[in-house]
Amino acid sequence: MIVQRSRVLADEPVSAFRGTKTDTQIHRNRDHQWEAAMTKHLAERKVALRLTLLESQDDLAITLRDSDGIKTVTRAKLAL
Repeated sequence: MIVQRSRVLADEPVSAFRGTKTDTQIHRNRDHQWEAAMTKHLAERKVALRLTLLESQDDLAITLRDSDGIKTVTRAKLAL
């Protein structure tokens, strides 16, 4: 396939693309190998995380931060 900006053009006859028929809508980011890998039972993605657990008088807060610096904080009220 040939990609020209937002258009995808076939550089071979459509019959050469197994599972694709004439007038089938396709997307330029279709990656059959990636999709197949993600449907396997063993497909997994590991991300390094830093976990911080903080306790205050009123709540408990858990913070998760990944290696890119993206973080999320979840708080739960403490029942006394």
